[in-house]
Amino acid sequence: MQTDAQVLPVYLRALHESNAYAASKPRRIPPADSPNRPTLEWLYKYAVWVRGKRPRAKQFTYEGVRYAIVWASGRMCVMHVRSARILVGAPGMRND
Repeated sequence: MQTDAQVLPVYLRALHESNAYAASKPRRIPPADSPNRPTLEWLYKYAVWVRGKRPRAKQFTYEGVRYAIVWASGRMCVMHVRSARILVGAPGMRND
């Protein structure tokens, strides 16, 4: 039997992980290097793979959802296109 975490689409899991981080650290972008946020880490790695394949890419689709590659504080981040919300930042990213 599958758990709820396995059934939810990737976007909802990523949004949940991003919201959980924002609840404890408001107005900050969650970095992609925590074992507590595996979906955000995977989404960031997929964006890096897209940039490696198509260096000029600014948007990509993953499981039917559009994401944009944006830059914040000189680091690559992944943003959900429709909500215009940055979901995840680069590993080790500081939000000072």
